[in-house]
Amino acid sequence: MKESASRYRWMVLAVATLAQTCASFVLQAPFSLSPLFQADLGLTKAEVGLLTSATSIGAWAVVLLGGILTDRFGPRRVLSAGMAVTGILLLSMSMVGSLLQAMAVMFATGVARGSLFPSSTKAVLTWFPLRTRATAMGLKQMGMPVAGIVAASVLPALGLAMGWRMAMAIPGLLIVLSALVALLLYRDAPGSEAASAGKVSVGKALRELLHNRRLLSLCSIAFCFLIVQLSLLTYLVLYLTEVVLVNAMPDRAMRVVAAGGYLAICQAGGALARVSWGLVSDRLLHGRRYPVLAALGAAAAIALATLGSLGSQSQLWLLTLIVFGCGATAVGWNGVYNALLTESVGRKYAATGVGLSMTITEVGTIIGPPIFGLVVDHGYSFQTAWYLLGCVSAVGAFAALYLSRGERRQTTI
Repeated sequence: MKESASRYRWMVLAVATLAQTCASFVLQAPFSLSPLFQADLGLTKAEVGLLTSATSIGAWAVVLLGGILTDRFGPRRVLSAGMAVTGILLLSMSMVGSLLQAMAVMFATGVARGSLFPSSTKAVLTWFPLRTRATAMGLKQMGMPVAGIVAASVLPALGLAMGWRMAMAIPGLLIVLSALVALLLYRDAPGSEAASAGKVSVGKALRELLHNRRLLSLCSIAFCFLIVQLSLLTYLVLYLTEVVLVNAMPDRAMRVVAAGGYLAICQAGGALARVSWGLVSDRLLHGRRYPVLAALGAAAAIALATLGSLGSQSQLWLLTLIVFGCGATAVGWNGVYNALLTESVGRKYAATGVGLSMTITEVGTIIGPPIFGLVVDHGYSFQTAWYLLGCVSAVGAFAALYLSRGERRQTTI
């Protein structure tokens, strides 16, 4: 029985990763198609950022509720329902005709996807032991960059050939089908809190979590890192299309496709890093997480400053290295952070803790991209915006370094 459970946990991880990938497509598709729908809908750069913010606000509004429901009823129901509704709503994005309509649809899609983060995180926590948890969490968190790689590699060319609306609808259909897969393959862990559904006290959970200083301190790190991550992913394609690739590729359509390829490289760096940094934390540092987060924040600050210094004469091989480095740092921290987060709140309230943390930190995803766009729209260069983003990453690195002083090797949970 124990051996069977050990094998099945990898199926759990596959389903959790699928859910993470589906949730991430909601953001990744607009990142890859931004040059196309920006022109079609007549949007400014700040308004492009508002679409990211609308999605994040939707998730922010319900992610705590999603965590509470997961702790009460188990991940299986929340995962399946959240994925199905997310896919249906993303399909409707193909019918929008204005900024307000697009924001409304992306907000509603964000509401649906908000339940997927705490439920997929708790699934991993309940099935994986401490010694492999950061690695497993890193594998789950690969869902975001994997979605980005697929979206950036396929959607720009598909959008040019079939229109951005059709390119946006295809991920929606795939997410609906994925919901059926999750419903059929996933089961909650034996003996988990889901087995006694309805016994979790919401009031008690929130009181304990709000008095958890370690949890609240962690939120300051994620707040900074999410500003950086979402701004990078939102504007990288536009930056490369309008600045860096102009001389190398005079044809704009070619630049859009090429910029999507570089976004895929950035996401590939993030995908590899999420697993690699989890292994470093689990195996080399024996469960210590803060030093990894501090190093990633500092390295991201350097990578972003280097990205901002590029001009239209830059060598493409150098651009490839820099974009990969940005992904490996600014996109590569989530697995280690989520492992640390769940270990800080404990198994019983894991999903509610994730929901509370995201309720606080998702503010970074809401304000970051529009502010970045406003900096560029109001006469400042992309270079200035990238430098400012690097400073935000450095603040997060200092916070992680400060908090690492009190960290001890984890031995329980």
